[in-house]
Amino acid sequence: MRGTLEATSLERLAQRYSEGLLRYIQRFVADPDDAADVLQDVWLTVMLKRRSYSGSGPLLGWTVAITRNACLMYLRSPWQQRRQAWDEGGAFPESWSANGSTVGSPEADFFRKAFWADVTRALAHLAPRQQQVVTLRCIEGLSTRATACALGCGEGTVKRTLSRALYRLRTHLSHWRS
Repeated sequence: MRGTLEATSLERLAQRYSEGLLRYIQRFVADPDDAADVLQDVWLTVMLKRRSYSGSGPLLGWTVAITRNACLMYLRSPWQQRRQAWDEGGAFPESWSANGSTVGSPEADFFRKAFWADVTRALAHLAPRQQQVVTLRCIEGLSTRATACALGCGEGTVKRTLSRALYRLRTHLSHWRS
């Protein structure tokens, strides 16, 4: 899929990555309907800008960069700022922090929720770029190269940022070590 993207390639791309991109969007956009709208905007942008894809970086990285920009535009909109569903601490949505799962004993469920609440608070203490790198590399599982492409920086910058972010997270979460 080098060079310009064809309509059939876009359809396969959408089928393959929509679910993962929607999960990524939901980290920024709390309302499920709004998240679905942002995803539609992403695919529309990908379709309109498909001829600008040079093939020099990973296609997924290019698509994630478009997704990230769409999320940021959504968060900056005056309409969204009035009805923002995030809590005051800037935490990630409950569906992510608790993984939506209630499997296990009540004690295990309590500790899992407490741990993810602490992770959410620790992430909130990171710089925005560090949060983005941790989300893309550790939570979404993108490669260093795809993350660099999505964020518009070099692979070395991603590695350095991730290293510093993980050090800070370890410090904030040190009380969870046995």
